[in-house]
Amino acid sequence: MRLTLDGQPHDFTPIKAFRAQHNLPLRFGVGLFEPKDYTDLGRIDNAGVEMNALRNEVLTAIPLRIPLAELVTAAAHLAAVFRAQLYAINHTVGLRPGEIEFAYAGIADVTQAYAYALLHAHLTKSAPVSFEQVYRNWLQSSARVAETIHIYQHGSAVWQVQIVNHAYGRAGMIVRDANATYYVADAALACPAEGYVATLLTEICAALAERLQYN
Repeated sequence: MRLTLDGQPHDFTPIKAFRAQHNLPLRFGVGLFEPKDYTDLGRIDNAGVEMNALRNEVLTAIPLRIPLAELVTAAAHLAAVFRAQLYAINHTVGLRPGEIEFAYAGIADVTQAYAYALLHAHLTKSAPVSFEQVYRNWLQSSARVAETIHIYQHGSAVWQVQIVNHAYGRAGMIVRDANATYYVADAALACPAEGYVATLLTEICAALAERLQYN
């Protein structure tokens, strides 16, 4: 995993590799320092039928032909369809309104960014930025370091640990001692819908590019 923090890109070492390198117990991870409260937390694991229906509704709403002048409007409409459908199935998923709005904002941000990337490429007669790059830029721009500093005693060393979050929740940790700073990836408590959302965004943006009409 690679995230940009304070303008600087950093490669994150997977948590399993970091534990092995430093002979750490299995409990060492984001959950040790900031455990997740599952009280009244929404779940998608029992809503497979509903989540598939949401995906189908969004993809079906994509016009077969999208005039260039209507691209941004079409992208915004698809995000709105996602939002409406998520509210419609929420009796099964159980998200809080703020969580639905946050998910909607992510869909809207990425689809709009990709639409503008396509427009920019057309106007400048340049190769369009790939969806993967747009998505990566969005996810990296959402990365934040929590202010709370946790103390962890590791042998004779005292480590300072800060949790790193991105759009899907806790993504990892920054671990510092007197001699080094480590960037550690740990998605154990991240949003379980990350794969679903990433796949849906991939499908939406692929359709936008394929059905875009320049004339």
